Amino acid sequence: MGVPALFSWFASTYPDKILRCSLPFKRRRGSKGSKGSKGSKGAAGLKSITTPRLPGVTLYLDFNGGIHPAVRTDPFLKREDMNEAVCVYLAKIIDYVRPDEVWIAIDGVAPTAKMSQQRDRRFKSAKESKHRNEVAAKHGEPVREEHVDFNMISPATDFMCKLQIYLEEYIAAQRLGPWKDMPVTLSGACIPGEGEHKIMDEIRRRRKAGIEEQVCIYGLDADLIFLALLNAPYAFLVRENVRFYGRNRLDIADPVAYPYIFLDIESLGDVMVDILSPQTTLLDLQQFKFKYNRKLLPAEIPEQVNTYYDPDNGTDATRLIVDYVYLSFMLGNDFLPRLPGLKIRNGSLSDLIIIYKCIAWRIGDYLVNKDLTPNREFLGRLFHELERTENDMLISQREKRYKDISQFKYRLNGKTPFEREMEEFGYVENKYKDTINGGNPGWILRYYDYHLNIKYRHKNEFKRHILPICQSYIEGMSWVLQYYAGHNTDWGWIYPYITAPTAMDLSRLFPEIETNIKFPINGPVDPYVQLMSILPPDSAQLLPVALRSLMTDKDSPIHYMYPLKTTFSLIGNKFWHECRPCMPMIDREALVDVVQSKKMYFTEDELSRNSKGAVVEF
Repeated sequence: MGVPALFSWFASTYPDKILRCSLPFKRRRGSKGSKGSKGSKGAAGLKSITTPRLPGVTLYLDFNGGIHPAVRTDPFLKREDMNEAVCVYLAKIIDYVRPDEVWIAIDGVAPTAKMSQQRDRRFKSAKESKHRNEVAAKHGEPVREEHVDFNMISPATDFMCKLQIYLEEYIAAQRLGPWKDMPVTLSGACIPGEGEHKIMDEIRRRRKAGIEEQVCIYGLDADLIFLALLNAPYAFLVRENVRFYGRNRLDIADPVAYPYIFLDIESLGDVMVDILSPQTTLLDLQQFKFKYNRKLLPAEIPEQVNTYYDPDNGTDATRLIVDYVYLSFMLGNDFLPRLPGLKIRNGSLSDLIIIYKCIAWRIGDYLVNKDLTPNREFLGRLFHELERTENDMLISQREKRYKDISQFKYRLNGKTPFEREMEEFGYVENKYKDTINGGNPGWILRYYDYHLNIKYRHKNEFKRHILPICQSYIEGMSWVLQYYAGHNTDWGWIYPYITAPTAMDLSRLFPEIETNIKFPINGPVDPYVQLMSILPPDSAQLLPVALRSLMTDKDSPIHYMYPLKTTFSLIGNKFWHECRPCMPMIDREALVDVVQSKKMYFTEDELSRNSKGAVVEF
């Protein structure tokens, strides 16, 4: 998932700078060439330039982003036809990009921190699917005749193992025909690691080996943007051409003529460097569509930036991009929740950057050190400025919420009754009373009480509760940066709280927080441990028979981890998909023990699904 709304924010803010209708380099496969002639403009004024480049094009596919739409979009698609639909989807992307080589990665066992997010999503998906089917039946919309549990798109399920076999056979057949001269590699769900991170591992390996290639990456997750910036700065991201909505509707390009859109990572990196460059003034930021509130600015801003910028050595563009990536973690991602005062839809990315620049001008340094540890002085000042503005940001959020609620009814105009009811389900701002009342006196106590059931009784006791939350959040920022950069050694780390600490607590407790963090070395768990970590009890049938009752039997020692009913944390969220279910934490050690104790009861097929496979090269 990545940073919420990040891709659409970049796409709608800098479309002419970073988006392309076609790959802007000549591809060797095929004879048609790319759409658009040299020097011409593509749809919506986007560049579509063809220039010859020597290396061949390697298309890397983070393919869970292809499996899901291939099997879920058509309500009439039968279970037995889904494998073929996935292959058709794959061929469509390849035929459009026409690469010289294809490297397909499917999500395998993930780090524990990602499993937490996967679990939340699957519990929400179960409730959403049930509601959607009920509403569809009510309004006479198509409903699947057979029940399909889409949580089957997880490593070690029967569906994924059979899909692996089908893909291997399909690719082998294509290699005898239209893909004859195109090498294909398949890293399936039996290989540990998220798809996008397996891709980055391979890109780094090739770069180290001196292998030249033009990198094109297909994927839907927004974190691919940051992964590419750090590991493949000359890549292009390709994804389905969709319409993005900001303050004005933006049609990127005609989706019929251009079913896919390309994001130029090098150009995006240039934009980021220009924004963070110490030579770029606050006035200059207007050309990047930044609007800032004077309240955000520190009391003293130097009128000149010469104390920071060295004209002889210049600035390190790579370090500015790393700083940009690190800043974004405070907006939330797959591993950490956002700080309560920050929302990308409210312009918080711009706010963070303005605060960053003011601090950089003052101290003349970067936010992240060369060894990827945070610059302690910089980070402390950053939290201090966020603390100073946090109340204003929360009050602004609350005012915007009231305005959005009043305008929500206009979004329903022209919708069918089915669409209207689904929109109403997905929109949650109007479904709760804001008892936290962020920004007003006492809100921090109400915030921790609502989200974490931490009640204030005594100052020192309260601090003992809050300090570990702040420490864990800072650890999480370091862990995610190392994970993105390919230096992750700890597959077991997790942020164990449903919400982030406040900026005030991060600022005031910062002197007691350790920032130079060393992570232990440990590897991934078995696939069945992951399945039991992410599946709701309604999906127990996806497990081996010997493990199912551990989820559903009330006498099971781990039954408490799988609630049949869950409540959701609504306050502060705009849409249903942003809300987190309130559930007991998964006990990883307990799951490892129970899976180990049941192995003797697994069939030969079940044992093979729980084992590590091999990368298949064609």
